[in-house]
Amino acid sequence: MSPKVSVNSLRGRLYLLSRFPRKDGAPGLQQARIPLGLPDTAADRKVAEKRRARVQREVDQGTFSWADWTEPTAGVTWRQAIDQLYRKRVVNGRTGESTWQINYMGRLRQLPMTQPVTAKSIAAAMQKYDRDQCSYKELYYLLKDLCQLIAVPFPQLPVPTYTTGKTLDVPSVTSNKAREGEKSHCSSSSPCGALNCFPQERAARCSSRTCCAWSSDIIGQLFSTGSR
Repeated sequence: MSPKVSVNSLRGRLYLLSRFPRKDGAPGLQQARIPLGLPDTAADRKVAEKRRARVQREVDQGTFSWADWTEPTAGVTWRQAIDQLYRKRVVNGRTGESTWQINYMGRLRQLPMTQPVTAKSIAAAMQKYDRDQCSYKELYYLLKDLCQLIAVPFPQLPVPTYTTGKTLDVPSVTSNKAREGEKSHCSSSSPCGALNCFPQERAARCSSRTCCAWSSDIIGQLFSTGSR
């Protein structure tokens, strides 16, 4: 049975505690902590729980590696920055968990988690997409928001040009064939045959006031008959 990973606090900072594979590569497990770089607050405990679930999954599957969790002492790593973005958008914001996992992490998890966030690494991440792609637009604004959170300059990059839709020429709802069908139902007893035609056709075909008055009389008779 795999050892359990738990979230613990020490001197106001959060870390993960469990029996992990030995750092020197020797067989067996040893008790160790993984610092999370998070203060012990209610919001950050939610972030820490997500990190704990991932580590637990790696321990259960036998894929845990210290290289994935050993972070440099200088700078803010991608994992730490993404944690802050998660806190802002999900814990304290309106983004749903499923939206975060599917729409956001689908792109963010491709970043080098243990490496520091720099303008150069941001530009390298954006080079995977063309500026007219939806993925470019989504990642562009995610990373721009992320840079504001960790005070890292956002590089000079082309602005996204992706749009959700294009203006199309929509044909008339009524085709010529449909118009012909409607004309065949026009009243043959009306002087201009325009009683039931399309309004624009009726106006074009009925040029006399007598005819229009006759059509109005017929319509009035129909309504009076229906009311009886």
